[in-house]
Amino acid sequence: MMLGSSSFKRICILIACCTLSAQAETISFAVAEWPPYFTKEPPHGYHAIALKKLFATEDIDVKFMWYRDWKATLSTTYAGRHHATPSWLCTPEYIEQFRVSEPIFETHIVLMHLTDESINWNTLDDLRFLAPIGVTKSYTYNLALQQTIQKYEIPLHTVRKDELLTKLLLAKRIKVAVVNRLNGLSLIEKLPENNRKKLTLHPKPLSNAILHILISKNIPNSKQLTNKINELIKVQKNILQPDITSKSLSDSCSFIKNK
Repeated sequence: MMLGSSSFKRICILIACCTLSAQAETISFAVAEWPPYFTKEPPHGYHAIALKKLFATEDIDVKFMWYRDWKATLSTTYAGRHHATPSWLCTPEYIEQFRVSEPIFETHIVLMHLTDESINWNTLDDLRFLAPIGVTKSYTYNLALQQTIQKYEIPLHTVRKDELLTKLLLAKRIKVAVVNRLNGLSLIEKLPENNRKKLTLHPKPLSNAILHILISKNIPNSKQLTNKINELIKVQKNILQPDITSKSLSDSCSFIKNK
């Protein structure tokens, strides 16, 4: 059957519209291993499960794109290769580089140390007595902690993967490591049984970390996507953490300006 030019054009437009519709129903998130929040093995971790449920309420499929570390998730999202990357602190740098969503999760940052080491601290200033401190290169730490480290020029031992922090502690090359509480428990659980009892987490949190989704500014309709994500967070807040999603962006970003 031969088609006229007008019929052919209508079919092309219909195909294009269907393609756009399919694209609109998928959002790509750049992520890396961060157990138990993000794991490559299904069902992909606590945060991954919650985010998929959140977007499923609008029939949007979340596609997780996995990278070796979180630094790569930032650079590829910034470049517009993905729509967004989830579970980040709000910082002045990220406000400039990305569109930052409303709060989605809260986690607790603690010190990991050897069980037989007595670790006492009252304020962040006391960290200077606990050096060298282990940190993970691609993670973001809150401003107060960064400022304390700079103020006292606290020696750091930076690793590419957080699994290496446990090795440094067991080898007594660092005194403490800065970790997320649940992530720290996951790291300890992965160790051989004879080493698990050698490491523990300090009960007092260094800080509470409120996390956000960073949306690329270098994708089409970036602002509209951010608005849609923020609306979803507020309407479906019970899927995430209601006490956190009830807060506003300015609550966790005191330095934020209208961007």
